[in-house]
Amino acid sequence: MALKLQVGKYDFTPALGGPPKITDQLEAVCRTLEFTARSSKYLDDLYGEQVTLWYAGKRWFFGFVFTQKDTHAGEIAIKAYDPLIYLKKNPDDYYFESMTAGQAIKQMAEQVGVKVGRIEDTGAVLPALYYANKAPDKIAVDLIARTYQKNKKKFWYRFNPDPDAFGLEAFERVLPTKAWAFQYNVNLTKAEVTGSIEETTPIVRYLNRETGKEVLLVDAEALKRYGPMRTFKEVNKDDVDDMDKDAAAAFEKLKGPKKEMALEGINPEGKMPMFFCGDVIYAEERRTRLLGGYYVKNVTHTFNSDRVVSLAMDIQLQPDIPEVQYENQESDQKKIGQSGIKSSGGVAGSGEYNDTVKGLLDKYGLNR
Repeated sequence: MALKLQVGKYDFTPALGGPPKITDQLEAVCRTLEFTARSSKYLDDLYGEQVTLWYAGKRWFFGFVFTQKDTHAGEIAIKAYDPLIYLKKNPDDYYFESMTAGQAIKQMAEQVGVKVGRIEDTGAVLPALYYANKAPDKIAVDLIARTYQKNKKKFWYRFNPDPDAFGLEAFERVLPTKAWAFQYNVNLTKAEVTGSIEETTPIVRYLNRETGKEVLLVDAEALKRYGPMRTFKEVNKDDVDDMDKDAAAAFEKLKGPKKEMALEGINPEGKMPMFFCGDVIYAEERRTRLLGGYYVKNVTHTFNSDRVVSLAMDIQLQPDIPEVQYENQESDQKKIGQSGIKSSGGVAGSGEYNDTVKGLLDKYGLNR
């Protein structure tokens, strides 16, 4: 059988009540797996149990049960997250001194019990950064954004379930020389391109009432074409220094129409690999004028049968440039002495805590 779904000691494959779905969204911290199956009154609570989905001889998902719903009709619904969920679940104090984003992400992952895979060299060495009571997933985005500011390279990270490349990996988002193609009447079944000016504002005004400082940006051509629509924001005293930069970023994002592109397709016989956010695909569909290479923004794999996996994707011409999440990390270094973090440290935690996390790697097989 091409598909196998295992939860702890239970093989749910014969009991599946519908096609399992793996979802990967750019704005989510991790991939999810959802499925329903026939249940038994003797079934254990499965929270925290390891979940794997194999298809066509390859592991497409590795994670843990977070939600279990049992019904009177004898059905069970499971939702599992991949190990990157632990980047969200471990807020603490983190400090990085003269590291690249890749080195810092690797350090955080190891400290919270996430297996590390291939981390590409992100290049730019960042200044000392201190994050007080912050979660590693947001810190990772912040580090990636700061890297882009320094070397204009766009990186992202994900968790690869493949045993041969198992673990968190960080990679640069660039157009490859080759990409899997989706074409109408071949493996592309639906395509849509939606444009909207509902969120467009050719005028952006930022104002700090205490100092009277104002930033006013106007796109005259967009104003003439789309009409008088504006974004107005009152800026507090703590953010005055960033007014110009923040207003310019908002202006660039809002002055033109918002365009969304989506496609659906099939992967027969598992001939194509699984797709992640950040991957590049080639799409060709004449009515929507999709033509060329696109970056995957969101993707859902639905395992309809042993022979066919259906795909639904949101795509974009250029990958989003992540925004800096926290503005004052460098100036916050003066708090390091108050936090108990040594300059070589990362997470504020006891040795006992860190030893326990390392033990979890063995318990759940994350070190294999």
